[in-house]
Amino acid sequence: MEIDNPYSRTVRQQAYGYGYPNNPPYYQQPYQATAGPSQVPMQAPSVNVVWVQGIEGAKAYPVLPNQEVMLMDSEAPVLYTKKADGSGKPIEFEIYDLVPRKEEPQPSVDMSEYAKISDIQSMVNRLIDERFDAFTSSGKK
Repeated sequence: MEIDNPYSRTVRQQAYGYGYPNNPPYYQQPYQATAGPSQVPMQAPSVNVVWVQGIEGAKAYPVLPNQEVMLMDSEAPVLYTKKADGSGKPIEFEIYDLVPRKEEPQPSVDMSEYAKISDIQSMVNRLIDERFDAFTSSGKK
């Protein structure tokens, strides 16, 4: 007569695949320690845009810890940014006025003050000829 021992049943189930005697044994991969200190990935702060009414609405808007929020004023062309530290305490509140960008006219360039390539080439050729003539005339003496 065989005594049903719960411990031996558990060992058999682990060795033969949960009680199926025809399954191959179950092997676990050995634990491998990683070299160096463990690196916890830093979570990038998220930026959300929310519409508020006036500066009072922006100041009263709650910000989650380690977050930054952009608050657009629905009453004026103003943008507010609000940041909180790790405990959720506001650490920075900035106000930006939104103004339309005006196209600036392109500055006109007065091309009359610049030399043409053909003028520069003729000047270089003339200088070369003058130097060559001076060199050849000094050698004949």
